[in-house]
Amino acid sequence: MPENLEELSDEMLANRLRDTARRLRDATAERDRLIQEAGRRRREGNETWTQVRVATLASISQQAVSLKWKDQSANSGDTTE
Repeated sequence: MPENLEELSDEMLANRLRDTARRLRDATAERDRLIQEAGRRRREGNETWTQVRVATLASISQQAVSLKWKDQSANSGDTTE
């Protein structure tokens, strides 16, 4: 594959954009699953998994972690944090 993006045909550029978007969706879904698992472990008493640590490892804000964990708790019927 050419290193110079200017050498890509329009079709190759479109395919690479499409493939990159798919990989990003897949990676985001995997990150969300891992954040949910960290939240589950935290609720079970594993204090290793703080919002700060998860946010740092996942490269997102602590607020985003909190919202994801609250959504998970709401969906599971669990009201503990």
